[in-house]
Amino acid sequence: MEYRLPLKGRREVAAQTMEFSFDLSGQDLSFKAGQHADFILSDPPYTDEKGGQRIFSFVTSPNNREELAVATRLTGSAFKRSLAEVPLGTTVTVKDIRGQMTLHRDAAKAAVFLAGGIGITPFMSMSRYAAEEGLAHRIYLLYANRAPESTAFLPELEELAIRNPNFTLVPVMSDPPADWPGERGYVSAETVRKHVPEPQNTFFYMAGPPAMVAAMTAVLDELDIADEYRKAEDFAGY
Repeated sequence: MEYRLPLKGRREVAAQTMEFSFDLSGQDLSFKAGQHADFILSDPPYTDEKGGQRIFSFVTSPNNREELAVATRLTGSAFKRSLAEVPLGTTVTVKDIRGQMTLHRDAAKAAVFLAGGIGITPFMSMSRYAAEEGLAHRIYLLYANRAPESTAFLPELEELAIRNPNFTLVPVMSDPPADWPGERGYVSAETVRKHVPEPQNTFFYMAGPPAMVAAMTAVLDELDIADEYRKAEDFAGY
């Protein structure tokens, strides 16, 4: 099914990272937290060999009936330049909602979200939804970035960690300022063991650039996490 949604707003959520919101008024659009879809600009001002269509994960909760939002790094691609410059009110087609990066049902097992950079997007939707619904799932977000200013949604995630007692945020910075109080370097098996009780009784979700997902897969191999307790999405060519 296709939906034609007007572009409602734009806001910067980190350095070189933009959130785009679309008006859901009068639309019967439904999805599960963590899913994604195709976004199509019919007459973009800029074009390239990839055309006027891209896949984006939703960052809004399914409970938000006013708007649908996505977020992306501004890499300079024709599609993103177009989305950043077209007038508000421009209609974008959204179709083929799909994706298995959704929260498991058994609340007795914790969830660990391993996010790198813009890989945070499906986890924003899931984290917002979990807080709104008061889900009993214990959630740990290990979020790898270079520095705080490049960490999308960091203030909101910090607020979520205060508001939702079942949500733990662990930002990990590879090049933080000298006064950074949190984890430094990269997410490792040691990082997981430090912050996640009983990792063998936990579901792991991975999202980010392919190299990051490959590194996290190696971490889970080191932790001896069974394949049925893993879900992954790599954000290639974003």
